[in-house]
Amino acid sequence: MTDDLHYPNLTACQVTMSSSTLGTKPPVKLPHDCTMESLRHIVIPSPYDFALEKAVMAKKKEQDSENQLQKASSREELQKAVVVKMKAVTNADEDVCIALLEDFQYDLKPAVEAFFASS
Repeated sequence: MTDDLHYPNLTACQVTMSSSTLGTKPPVKLPHDCTMESLRHIVIPSPYDFALEKAVMAKKKEQDSENQLQKASSREELQKAVVVKMKAVTNADEDVCIALLEDFQYDLKPAVEAFFASS
């Protein structure tokens, strides 16, 4: 392996430096094909926002909470599953979800409606 640097975009470029007097910068001349005007046609893509992946993960989280609701066998498991479901729907803190669900005897629909009505 060599220690040479490889810059494929600059293979046709040459930098010419000439002598200068003290206190001034040496003039640098770039060929026309290395200037910014020649690079304006290059399109830089915008950053990827992962919207599709986020939507898929949100749907999976919702399905998982639905499955947890269906598999709940005890009252505590059911309450925990309802809290998870409400968190998935509202993106609220667990404490807020528990407080609202307790106010509505763990009935999900009115608790969610109350959350959005107060927001």
